[in-house]
Amino acid sequence: MEIPDLFDTIRKSEEDKIKGICKAVDHANQHHIKWSDNAFAALLDYAYIHQGRSYLAEDIREWAKVNKEVADPPSKRAWGGIIVKASRLKIIIFVGYAKTVNPKAHRTPAALWRTGASMRRDDGI
Repeated sequence: MEIPDLFDTIRKSEEDKIKGICKAVDHANQHHIKWSDNAFAALLDYAYIHQGRSYLAEDIREWAKVNKEVADPPSKRAWGGIIVKASRLKIIIFVGYAKTVNPKAHRTPAALWRTGASMRRDDGI
């Protein structure tokens, strides 16, 4: 029996994750014009307003829906693309895990974020 190379497995998993994120974001943009642009703009505003506090992606999603009228995407997974983009740009920084409040998630641990130190007024609102 051949043992799979661990690094190939990790690389393939990462590629599949990115493909899934792209598919979810594309689907959201098909259902709601410029959904990803609107969602990212809302994340920038949220991150600026909530500097110095920790938050979950579900907090950003709910705030964006209520305060910025960002429509729910067909799959909440589309928000993963927005979070990944913000993280790679160091707008938000991973700081640990916290339990979700969303009843469908059954208090499962989720990534906890803080606004990055480089976030300036002209990046957000």
